[in-house]
Amino acid sequence: MRIAPLLLLAAGLAACSSGPPPYYSFTQDLAPRSTLKIRTTGSIEAFKPAIGQAPTLLTLQPSGPAGVAAPTPMLARAGNAYTYDVTYARALLARIPDGVALDVASANGDVDVTDITGPVVAYGANGAVRVMVPGYAQAAAGTGNVTVYMGATAWPGTLKFSSRRGDVEVWINATAHFNVRMHTDRGTIFTDFGLTGTSKGQSETIVGTVGGRSAQGIDIEVADGSVRLLQLKPQV
Repeated sequence: MRIAPLLLLAAGLAACSSGPPPYYSFTQDLAPRSTLKIRTTGSIEAFKPAIGQAPTLLTLQPSGPAGVAAPTPMLARAGNAYTYDVTYARALLARIPDGVALDVASANGDVDVTDITGPVVAYGANGAVRVMVPGYAQAAAGTGNVTVYMGATAWPGTLKFSSRRGDVEVWINATAHFNVRMHTDRGTIFTDFGLTGTSKGQSETIVGTVGGRSAQGIDIEVADGSVRLLQLKPQV
């Protein structure tokens, strides 16, 4: 499954966006299979380490308005679990080391996660959530659209995607086998996986199986908005 060119293109476009200069640039090595939890009030863009950087190097660059005193980095550690609280910044650029699991949430801003190799959990309370990874992810929004591209064919348990007010679009490896449940209270559902469901008033639901019996699943829940579950196919 070749999705890397698509992800790198998205990363390049996002990295070109203009914004305020960073308060500081903080770096630290993290071992694979570490976990990193990031909590912020602003937007976040997360990528893999830059070309030429060590694959184990974490980079954190919070930014905001000029003239605001930047506090020291608050990277807390408990074993291989790290937590970074950056509630004072309007934006954060993060480069996540290979194999590190990322759990990121923003209170008021877009969340973009592109091309990192560890599993992802992403949440935006007020903003769009976009995830494009070669592995697997879960994503949710309060008010905002959710878009996820994931290249994995295997993942643990059931991956969940949701939005209270916004559309959810999930692209899954076309060769994956999984159970699926999709529901919207007020909206429509579309999928090209050959599944059918039921509708009642403004709500629609699809429950089914893709590719045969499986222990893994996909669950998509939307209150106000549409649901799209689409096949991510290899590039020719």
